Amino acid sequence: VRLSVIPEKGAPARVYNRDALKRAGMTAQKADAAIDAFALPEGAPPEGGVWVLNRTPSVDLPIITVVTLVEAPGGGTVRLVGDLLPASLFDLFRFEGATQIYLLDAQRNMLADADAQRMTDRKADSNLVAALAKQQGSNGTFEFELENKEKQLGTWAAVGIGDAIVVAHTPERVA
Repeated sequence: VRLSVIPEKGAPARVYNRDALKRAGMTAQKADAAIDAFALPEGAPPEGGVWVLNRTPSVDLPIITVVTLVEAPGGGTVRLVGDLLPASLFDLFRFEGATQIYLLDAQRNMLADADAQRMTDRKADSNLVAALAKQQGSNGTFEFELENKEKQLGTWAAVGIGDAIVVAHTPERVA
């Protein structure tokens, strides 16, 4: 949706995906105000040197933000910020057979989901979160029931940025 270079001082330089904004019924100015209502992190970035944030302002504009610090050519640092639609991120992880795929943060809050309402709510299925709490290491497989009692087979892996994990699951009946 938007790529930004944000210097320590001064105005950000931004490039917009006008088609995505149009589909959401927003102008660049409205999108800036809505997305920027969620502050960017300060300090040193977590694992992998990148923050991954859910900055979804509305169901019409689900946003996952990726932020990194880069040394500027003239000295100092700039923040490179990508505000992406979840589908753009999921294209990196998608594989045939997974019916649901998510990106969750270290506390297992929803960072990215194809369902914009879940991104707005920022909550993953409580049974999924409970099943993941029992997992150890950097990847694994597990079984669980969704809140609607449908049995699922799942897999997860750390993505190496911002303590985030990608989770995929499919109903047991179709696996």
